[in-house]
Parts: sequence; structure tokens; C-alpha cells
Amino acid sequence: MLVDQCARHLMVQLVCAGVMVAVFLFTSTAMLSADEDDEVVARVNGHAITLRSLENQLLREEGAEAVMELVEHQLKNANWDRLSDQTTIVGMGNWRLERQALATHLLQRNGGPVRDELIQIALVEQALREEGIVVGQLLLQAELERMERRFQQELAERGKPQMPFEQYIQQHFRISVEEFVQQPGFRMLAGLHALVLRHSEVSEETLRSFYEEHQQHFGHPEQVRLQVILLDFEVSEEEGGRPFIRSEHRERLRITAASLYRQIQSGDTTFERQWQLWGRLRDQEAAAGGDVGWVGRDGRREQTGARRLPQRLMDEAFKVSAEDMPRLLPLVEYTEGMVIARVNDRRDERIHSFSDMRQATRRAYLEHNMEAYSQRMIDQLRRAADIEYGSLGRIVHERVEAVRRIRDPGLSGDDAPDSDTNNDAAPPADVDEGRFPMPQE
Repeated sequence: MLVDQCARHLMVQLVCAGVMVAVFLFTSTAMLSADEDDEVVARVNGHAITLRSLENQLLREEGAEAVMELVEHQLKNANWDRLSDQTTIVGMGNWRLERQALATHLLQRNGGPVRDELIQIALVEQALREEGIVVGQLLLQAELERMERRFQQELAERGKPQMPFEQYIQQHFRISVEEFVQQPGFRMLAGLHALVLRHSEVSEETLRSFYEEHQQHFGHPEQVRLQVILLDFEVSEEEGGRPFIRSEHRERLRITAASLYRQIQSGDTTFERQWQLWGRLRDQEAAAGGDVGWVGRDGRREQTGARRLPQRLMDEAFKVSAEDMPRLLPLVEYTEGMVIARVNDRRDERIHSFSDMRQATRRAYLEHNMEAYSQRMIDQLRRAADIEYGSLGRIVHERVEAVRRIRDPGLSGDDAPDSDTNNDAAPPADVDEGRFPMPQE
């Protein structure tokens, strides 16, 4: 998808550079000579284990990872615009990796797609200036929330456990969310989607059809607002691998839950305090104090991927009238464990009319179909623009030859293998926002 495509390309300077560094570092032929007077760190039956041998073993086992971490930290803060072609990016022994060699490798591998990304960024930035749209904090935050919703939906569709989006960004791109939203590709997406929301035309018939299909999202059913502490039974495995709950584990949790319930009921402790100690790690989608928001009779929660609440709990919650709230509900046992809950509020069913929700329906429809409308907008901007393509294939070929001559002055142009000239192909990069690369289990 465009999210993933742009995110990958906007990180190419960091990730690809780190990979190149590791490859060049560990294929270098520079060797360190051992010190004959090396200090002994251990002896085994008279056999000396020297400091150098210990260091070499550590380098073999952990050196590559350590170098990658150190180099990546430096490259994240590099000001690439100020580096000359001859600037050394990294060196080891007599070997040096200069900016020109690294940039040439990246041009060969990904020059065409990244050039097209820069063209898209320029097209969107020019359109935003003409419209007087500023990509500020509000647009960036809205784009981040949209991206997070899409990510969580895809996790749920694939049956994978929920994962905080901030954690995914940190692990997958190795930068913070604050850094991520400042990347040019991300800012382009935020601006592009603002253009889509402002200018895309949707027929009245299409909007009405969408409203009727998703009417439940333009109102709410009868709901109660709950705070919940979920306590899970300990699950064991039989010899055949089937899960089961031992009776002693079940009884132990019953006693624990009853004790916590009495403490909350008597006022010896607060619900919020016990949720912090017992419930927070078991239900990470809940807000502070165990607040799970508004929940209907079916126990489904608004948060994507959140645990469904047991039916027995919901039956107890809807027995309480609004005048008697807030109230601590009776302790509930169900198949997976015990639940301590407090019901705080109640609201009746409400469905808004299409006329009242027309603007909200239009926005929801465009958000739901953002990939297709984003592609249309990019296509429109391309058709209206005057785009000239230079011969990137020729440039890469000449650059490769120049780098090879530096490495081997005796290598002639005829002897040099042809470089990949596919970079001259310049069809528009697809704005299809396919799927996120999923985190490894």
C-alpha cells in the first residue's frame, strides 16, 4: 500500500545504508594480528585462554549486531545533504566506503521507484500550496490515527494479536513515532488525503447506499459504560496438547477474585488501584482504571481487537437502572476466568438520519475507500503536470563505471559489466495501499 511503499522508501537511507555497511565491513580483508604477549583470562589444564581469543569469540558471536547498532545510530543523525561524494561513510582497516559508492549502489537498486516517490511528493506539495493547505500537527495526527486504525484492522483480519502501533513503528522502522510522522513520505500522505477529502466527488446514491450499509456506525445501540478487571484462569496442557484448567488453579483464582472484590466493595482499596495491579496487563486495550468505554448487550467493545466481554457480565450490567449507577456488579465467573466490573452509565439506542449525517457519511466513505481515491488524485495531478524524465539509466551506468575505475584504475569501459538500466522505466508508482508487513510472531 502507499503507506507501506512510502514508509519503506523514506527509510531507505537508514536501513539500506546499515545493510551496506554491514556487508562491506564484514567482507573486508583487513586482519588484525594477534599479540603474542596477550593477557591470559583463563587456563584449562594448562591451556591458556587469552584476552584476544575472548575478544575474537565475542566479535564472531555479537560483533555484526553491535556494529549495526552503532553505525545505525550514527547514520540516523547524518546530514546527507552536506556530505561530498568523497566523504567516508564508514571504514575498516584500509577499506573505505564513500558516499558516492553507497549512493551508486542505492541508485542501481531503487533509483527509479524513489525518484517516482519524489515526483509524487513534489506534485502533492505544489497542489497543497495552490489550495492553501498547511500540513500541520492536526493533519499529521489525523493521518497517524488513520494509519493505526488500518494496521489494527489488518492484524484482526489475519488473526494476529493486537500490537501497539508505536511499538510496530519502533521495531519495523527503528525510529520513534515522532520521527516517523516528520518523514517526507508520511507528510505527503497526510497532504494527499487532505486533498482527497476536500475535492473528491461522491454521488448521492453512493453515499445513501454506504449509510444504509453502515448505519450502526452513525449512531449507537443501547449501551452501558463499564470498568472491568479481567482475571484469567491458568491454562495447562494435556499430554495430547489440548488446553485445560486444573481444578486447583480454578479454585485459587476464585479465592483471589473474591478477596479483591470484598476489598473494593468495603472501600479498603479502589477499583482503579486493583485494575492497575491485576487487570492492566491482561487487557491492554482498556483505558486508565479499566475503562472499556461504551459496550452493547453483545459485549463487543469499540476498540479493534479488544476482548469481548462475557454475556453473563453484560446481563448483570443491563439489569442496573441509570438511577442506581455507578454500581459494583456481582462477581462473574465465565469460561476463561473471573470478572470484577463496575457499571457507571447507560444510554439508549440512537440512530442519526442520513440528512443529519451526510457530511460524516461522505468522510467515512472516503476514508473507507482512501486508497482508490488517493490513486485517482495522484493520476489527476500527474495528467495536469509537466513532468520531464532524465536518463537515470545512463546516469547510473556512468556512475558505476566511475566507481569501478576508482577501485581498479586499469578497468576500461569495455571491460566493465553493464549496469542495470531499468531505472529509466518511469511509470507511476502504484498508490495501492496493500497491506502492512506483519510483525513476526
